[in-house]
Order: sequence, then C-alpha cells, then structure tokens
Amino acid sequence: MVLLNSNSYSFRERGATDAISRSKELTKDNWFHTLGVLIVVAIIVLIASLIGRVIRNIFALLLSTLLALIVEKVISSFISPIFGIVLTVLYFDLLARKKAAVVPSFPPPTPYVEPEMEVKEVPSITYRYCPYCGSQLPPGAKFCPRCGAAIEQDA
Repeated sequence: MVLLNSNSYSFRERGATDAISRSKELTKDNWFHTLGVLIVVAIIVLIASLIGRVIRNIFALLLSTLLALIVEKVISSFISPIFGIVLTVLYFDLLARKKAAVVPSFPPPTPYVEPEMEVKEVPSITYRYCPYCGSQLPPGAKFCPRCGAAIEQDA
C-alpha cells in the first residue's frame, strides 16, 4: 500500500512520508479489507507464476532453452502488472470509502401536518316521494309530475 501511495503522491508532488501517513489514514478502519485483498492478490500472483514456470519447463523439455526463456518472459509480462493494478484499484476503493464515510448530514425532514379545513354544514334536504307511483317530487309540488296524483301538503 505504501508503494502505491508513494507513486500516487509523487504525481501529486508530495513526499514519501505523506504517502505513508495517507496509507495509515486510509487503512485505519479498513485494514481487514486491505489485508484480505493483499493476501488474495499475492496468492493469485504466486499461482500464476508457478503456472508460468511449469509452462516454461514443458517448453524447455520439448524445445530449446532460449524459446522456453522467451515464453517465461511473455508470461511474466502478463503477471507482473497484476499487483500494481490491484493496488491502484485498492487505493481508489479506500479513497472512495473514506469519502463515503464523510457524508454531510441533512436535517431530519419536517413531519407532514395536514392543513386545517373549515367544515361547512350542509343543510339537510328531505326528499318527498309520491305515495302512488314512488317518483321523487320537487320541493313544494302539489301534484306528482309523473302520475298527476294530488299530493297532500305536510304541516
């Protein structure tokens, strides 16, 4: 991690001591994560290197030593940047985690209060119906508009 930070800080025109301080600050709350990533990457690079040596030995048995050496260099050229790439990704991951941890707090939302509404009392309307045909009568009617029967007035 220090190697990665010293490289990144040299681009930012800072020294190696700043890189070490920054490494300590970034890994302070994430050191299990950092250690796990470094162990996994070291195992992957080790396995890839062993596979490269096995392939080189196979080529050395079947073909010339020079060709086996060329094959080993090609394989190692694919393996060697893995550690640097993972360290770079780890650096930016830790940087993003630190920035995400410093999220500005917003005030809690204000609770919704329903506005008070005036309730107006609606006058009750009583409807009258014709006792003969059952149709609704208009207010003040003396005869049914449907059947023409005389309606008695209520007192």
